[in-house]
Amino acid sequence: LLGAGTPLFFAGPLSQRYLQLSAEDDYYIWTREIDIDPHAYPLLELTWGIERFPEGAALDVHDRTDRPLVVLVSFGPKVPSPGLIPSVPRGLAFFWGETETVGALYTCITPKNGPADVRMQCRYPHVKYIALRRGEAGRVHTDQVNLLEHFEQQFPEYWQQHQRVPLVVAMSFEVRSDRTHTITSSRLYSISFRAQPTAPAQ
Repeated sequence: LLGAGTPLFFAGPLSQRYLQLSAEDDYYIWTREIDIDPHAYPLLELTWGIERFPEGAALDVHDRTDRPLVVLVSFGPKVPSPGLIPSVPRGLAFFWGETETVGALYTCITPKNGPADVRMQCRYPHVKYIALRRGEAGRVHTDQVNLLEHFEQQFPEYWQQHQRVPLVVAMSFEVRSDRTHTITSSRLYSISFRAQPTAPAQ
């Protein structure tokens, strides 16, 4: 866990338990190491919901890049980073935003209302922030993501060299509200890796 306090706890009735992820002018990442072959289990399934978005936040606006919930899937060995920045693996960071375009990439883009020479999320250009959902606070959705397709699309050089996606080595939850100095709250009901698609949840 990177950040202050103890921001993770379970809530809800026993039949619909969920992980409550909230932040008040705070930033944290919770990470768990795992070992999963994405060729055997290529589908990431999330059941999640946003209770409250950070006010005025957007991943394409300079110095307003708070997010209520990011689910980060890390692949393979760490990629060396320059300077004092810790090395981290390649990653697909799926997030639910309020104004972002679904399916768009928010890594190393020129931010709105910012200097022309600044790029968003470029300290780790190999961690790709992808908008999976937009808006709809108070709703719960189940989404399925094909990790093989996303990895091949986002890391074409690695794919061309190896013709294989590396093992999934970690899962992380990222929450941030310290740049807007507001409150954000979200729910994570379930997360799983699947071999085959499942029927849409009712």
